[in-house]
Amino acid sequence: MRRSLLNSACLVSFLITLMLVAGCGSGGGGDEQNGENGEDGDGWDLSQGIPRFADSNYIELEKISRISRLRSGIGHDYSDCFESCRSMKHYFQAREGMALSIEIFSPVEGDITRIDQEGLSDSGSQIRIRPTGYPDFTCIIFHVALSDGVSPGDHVTSGQQLGTHAYLGCSDIAIEVEIANHPSCPWQLISYFEVMTDAVFQEYQAAGVTSREQMIISQAERDADPLNCTGETFGTPGTIENWVTLN
Repeated sequence: MRRSLLNSACLVSFLITLMLVAGCGSGGGGDEQNGENGEDGDGWDLSQGIPRFADSNYIELEKISRISRLRSGIGHDYSDCFESCRSMKHYFQAREGMALSIEIFSPVEGDITRIDQEGLSDSGSQIRIRPTGYPDFTCIIFHVALSDGVSPGDHVTSGQQLGTHAYLGCSDIAIEVEIANHPSCPWQLISYFEVMTDAVFQEYQAAGVTSREQMIISQAERDADPLNCTGETFGTPGTIENWVTLN
């Protein structure tokens, strides 16, 4: 019963996100990989690897009980034009009684490109940050009760507090990539765990995560066990494990 109630808290995000259209492959790259790929914001070639530029944890991890996997059946359909009917972001579920005390930080140095009020009252704002040096990537953090003075156009430092988690449902984060030479589908969603540095990932390892791959349901796995959607609503959560529980 308690687990059912916790899942319902994350499903609240569906009602909120319906009123906004926004979004942030498994692959690897070294920490802080940079270079000519996407240097001028003209699109990133994911076949050349994914840079690891997120060098701060966006959330107080010790207050989190479990995290949904990329392509899970948790929440609602949040997908791109390469895939459909799956949640291509991560939900972070708070430990009991801690949701409203969770501090939220910028995972990168960069510029706030947009802030949108979430669709339900008292559920905070959705904030989009473009990392310095990686203009083809956008970090999207949901349900933030913003600190005073945080505004679109601000330059933020990595680890700078943006605010606190705004409501009793899950915090969530997505990573959006502008894709090179693909005019029919110009952006794609990838995992936060693919862009975090090794130093940040070590915090998750200390909390019980065994690998970056553990946090991602592959496209092949999801396609072999498809979800069904009515609009953005999942009919079932699927048979693949959707959550990774922390220590």
